[in-house]
Amino acid sequence: MELDTKDLKVLGAVKKGLTTFGGIKNGVNLKKDELVKILDILDESDLIKSTTGTGLLGQKKLIIHLTDKGDQKIESYLEILRKKWREMLDLAIAGERDQLDQMIKDNPYMVNMMVFYKVTTTGTGLLGQKKLIIHLTDKGDQRIESYLEILRKKWREMLDLAIAGERDQLDQMIKDNPYMVNMMVFYKVTDLPTLSRLNLRFLLEGKHLCYKCKKELKGYMQKFSVSDVRKFRFKLPRGMTTRDDLCADCFNNLTKH
Repeated sequence: MELDTKDLKVLGAVKKGLTTFGGIKNGVNLKKDELVKILDILDESDLIKSTTGTGLLGQKKLIIHLTDKGDQKIESYLEILRKKWREMLDLAIAGERDQLDQMIKDNPYMVNMMVFYKVTTTGTGLLGQKKLIIHLTDKGDQRIESYLEILRKKWREMLDLAIAGERDQLDQMIKDNPYMVNMMVFYKVTDLPTLSRLNLRFLLEGKHLCYKCKKELKGYMQKFSVSDVRKFRFKLPRGMTTRDDLCADCFNNLTKH
């Protein structure tokens, strides 16, 4: 039998430890008649079982438990929710708002169920508004650590190439991975001051930058090389090589020997 959202919420409430009629009723916000019908359905489907316990004042009360079948049903549903949540995150990151909206239209209560089952969580903002709180899973944390180790290794390789003067290999590495250095800066494997000191800021997205001010030198902008500096007998900026260029402003601000 196919269960609806309320049926699954009641199963989830029992899974969380709400085992009395009153506890489930308040935890899921259902009317008495609604809950009775749902419990009958779950009992007939062999998803729950009940025993009789004793309250604080000696009165008898119904205690509800999940059966093994009910527990498996919840775990199966949780796996579906986790998979859908990962799909939603991928769509959000990719900027696919239309597909994300359509997914919500097709499953209007899905996010509510994700929050209920703590697949994702919500918090409260300063003005009391609800906000979505996103956490990494252990698998996500391992994925990040693995990626960080790759970035650190690539950064060491790039430093070795820079020190050895292997500019061609360095350029090729950036062409093969145009956003790699941006990710290194984002994850703090390196930082902009370090790139500047090593004259490696050109590595960011493979952009060609002015040696002094680090402004991007686009296609038709004036560029001045070492030979231009020497031709006008200007003082060559410290560390500038034949592979570097200056923008017009920095070139005009150079002083003569």
